[in-house]
Amino acid sequence: MSKRHGGLSQQPHIRDRLKHTPRPRPPPKGDARCAIGLHRLKFAGAIARFPLPRRAAQRQLMGKANDPTVRMAVPALNSAQLRAFGVPSQPAASVPSANDHLAAEITQQVLAQQPLAQASQTVKLAERSILALPDSLPSYLVHAQNASPTGAVSKRTARLILGDQIALGGMGAVTAARQVSLDREVAVKSALAGAARNASALLEEARIAGRLQHPNIVPVYDLGVDGDNRLILIMKRVEGDTWATRMEDRPDVESSRWHDWLDAQLRVLLQICNALAFSHTCGIVHRDLKPVNIMIGRFGEVYVLDWGMAVEVRDKSGATRPWPVQDGLAEGTIAYMAPEQASVEPGGVTTLTDVFQLGALLFEILTGNAPFSRPQLADAVQAMCACDLKPVASPVSAEVSAICAKAMARKPSDRYAGVMEFAGALEEYLQRRPAMELCHAAERNLLDLRVAIAHGATTDQLYAEFGQVRFGFQQALALWPGYSAAQTGLQSSILVVALHVLSQGDLHFAETLRGQLLFPDAGLDSALAVERARQAQKQADVESLRALARDHDSDRGAGSRRLLVWALAAVFPAMFGLAQAAVEMGMTQVSHFNLLWPGAVAIAVTAGVGHWRRAQMLSTAVNRTTLLVLLAMMVFAEVIRVAAALHGVAPTGVQLFDLGMYALAAAALSPQFGKRLLWASAAFAIAALVGAIWPRWLLALTGAAVGLSFWQGDRLSVRRTQP
Repeated sequence: MSKRHGGLSQQPHIRDRLKHTPRPRPPPKGDARCAIGLHRLKFAGAIARFPLPRRAAQRQLMGKANDPTVRMAVPALNSAQLRAFGVPSQPAASVPSANDHLAAEITQQVLAQQPLAQASQTVKLAERSILALPDSLPSYLVHAQNASPTGAVSKRTARLILGDQIALGGMGAVTAARQVSLDREVAVKSALAGAARNASALLEEARIAGRLQHPNIVPVYDLGVDGDNRLILIMKRVEGDTWATRMEDRPDVESSRWHDWLDAQLRVLLQICNALAFSHTCGIVHRDLKPVNIMIGRFGEVYVLDWGMAVEVRDKSGATRPWPVQDGLAEGTIAYMAPEQASVEPGGVTTLTDVFQLGALLFEILTGNAPFSRPQLADAVQAMCACDLKPVASPVSAEVSAICAKAMARKPSDRYAGVMEFAGALEEYLQRRPAMELCHAAERNLLDLRVAIAHGATTDQLYAEFGQVRFGFQQALALWPGYSAAQTGLQSSILVVALHVLSQGDLHFAETLRGQLLFPDAGLDSALAVERARQAQKQADVESLRALARDHDSDRGAGSRRLLVWALAAVFPAMFGLAQAAVEMGMTQVSHFNLLWPGAVAIAVTAGVGHWRRAQMLSTAVNRTTLLVLLAMMVFAEVIRVAAALHGVAPTGVQLFDLGMYALAAAALSPQFGKRLLWASAAFAIAALVGAIWPRWLLALTGAAVGLSFWQGDRLSVRRTQP
């Protein structure tokens, strides 16, 4: 037994129990990690190691446990961490651990038995045994710039030359250093003096981090002790900033820089996912993910730091089991903690706890605040336990907000099944974000299109805006086939325009747009059916009007009408002129028979021409009316003559009646054929008046009046057929 161990050689049972007793689970740690509520400290591990009889140790330790300071575990937050919660800085109560009590008791015993010089070595050995430090840990001669001259190690003999302090936490400090043997810059993490739990936490962190060899986890070079027998952890030195520092440059979500900044932060988060996915395959859960524990190097490399809160969720057999959480005890950073870390949700800590905290990091990316950051610490604790999340700003994409909400589900079973599933959702979002941006822009344009329609935009404006909207949705679907939001937007834009043009009566364009719909729409189909029926009725009405116009068009069949007029204009004057000449020459007398045969000839001529040109004469109402009126007058005149002959009426009266009837017929046809027929009507009336005065010339007057009327009818036919 060496001199160094002489202080304990007289009590071999103490040494053996210190060396071989399993190290208990580290008690609650500081550095922004808090224990909430009353918790009766359990000292089973300390009692097993204590060299006094069990009952005496139990009485002594339980006496200390009755101290309210020990039973009430309060937050141990430094000023920077308090500011992170928005809480005014205040002194933090120190909660001594079981190892702290044990170390104090051993120190008292050793000092009572040995001189001071020899006792210091014995106490160091006792502390090392309490931490269960391996005997093979190397010792490092450390040169510190601010060391006292009496205790300084020269640079020539030092293996580590310490530089400036990089960071200071609740349990340890990180200092820049140069490793002399390899002439490289390193970072040295050492536990803060004053509590054995700090060294215990550092040892646990070293053991865990040393097993995790991954590009996104800071490599551990060595674990050792310095000249004062203090535990030191030598790691790779990373030049860069914490992610929290980088996030201070967060732009507004409405700015043009937002999407590029968001893209960069999500890619950082994906690298964190890679580190966590690897640690989970090793059965390690980090439990304390937050921006200050993420380092980004000068060249963009991402490292997950501070594995001091990490726990192992895999037993010796390789089976995965949750890490139990003691009732009333919560370990972690409140602003990012999962509910199961505070026993709010049953099941203990699992890999899904890290999934929750990855969602918390995403929440801070999207909102600029930690999920449970509140002005008062009590409010933060309450929000964490209730998983009360503030809503994400509306301009943020709904897709990435949904990813965040699922990852931060209160129940672990409602979250992503693992880190890789969460990372897959982020990668899918990044791949599809161009399509999402196109879709969101098209949705804004669709709103403008609706406004334009409501304000009566012109057709050109409408088609231009609709083309822009449709193109945006189609491009989004080209980048992401099956994108439901783009499909819905395209469907809505087509429906909006189709219903609008349908209301304007453009059935053809509306049916064209219906053919472009992604899904059938019953409302549009019903509107199209109504419009088709309306337009069919309208077309029928138009065709009816066109048929009526054609039927009353005096220009149609005008040639056949003119032929009939010329034929009658030649026959009537000739026949009445011959009859007048025969009477004047004494060859015959004016009789009913002499009046019948000219009418019969006229009827034959009219019927013959009508039959010959029947296609034209019967094609319009004008021609049919003309033919019917002429035949009716001539037949009626013949009937009157026969009736007059049978009743002994004088032929002169019959002739005067004929002239009056012709005058009336010409006047009746004048609205259809023009006012010129009124001249014919006047000619018949004058002929009747003159004939009544000079009956002798009635035949000649009748022929002249008929000829004049047909001449006027021919002029009307010519005028209507020539433009």
